[in-house]
Amino acid sequence: MSNNRVLNIVNLLLQSDNYITIDTISKELDVSNKTIRNDLKLVEEWLKENDLKLIKKTGVGVTIEGERVSKLHILNLVESKNKKLVDFSPEARKLYLAMRLITSTENCRVYELANDLYVSRATIHKDLLSLSPILDNHKIKLNRKNNNGISITGKERNLRNLLIELMLNDNGYETFINIIKNAAYQCDGSFVFSGIDYIDDEYKEFI
Repeated sequence: MSNNRVLNIVNLLLQSDNYITIDTISKELDVSNKTIRNDLKLVEEWLKENDLKLIKKTGVGVTIEGERVSKLHILNLVESKNKKLVDFSPEARKLYLAMRLITSTENCRVYELANDLYVSRATIHKDLLSLSPILDNHKIKLNRKNNNGISITGKERNLRNLLIELMLNDNGYETFINIIKNAAYQCDGSFVFSGIDYIDDEYKEFI
């Protein structure tokens, strides 16, 4: 169980003695009700493995039922796993987003990027907004397509210069590498190597 959002759902349910509505959970985690319903399927499976039961009541909400000792065990697991999920700086996230956008052969979905970094979609939108002026400075265009994700376009040299600038900012490269190496994050970082190709010999300045 490595999905941080699922861990947060379990934590919310364990911290309450009452039923919690799906709407309340979705607002707390800044995702859609549909996403929460899908996540609850994972929650239910995990709870079963630990002698607990997810109770759902239409119009009332959801809660976790089971022995107190089992609940405490799960709560300790959640807290332990959450400690492994380090918050990375906005600069590191911007570098991550830029490299993903540059090397991706398809449009990137905001929810996928949010899941990769275990942040909300609102945070990704905020990071993209912050990234936009930097893209403009390098004559790179951020393309947003409704329901079709996002992408960027620009000359290869400009894309290379963008990555270098982001790596120089706030130790961006070091923290970006920490994201890739952290086992708690579900992105395997396979796109990194094609991203590094963009910076050729200039990459040696950072290693």
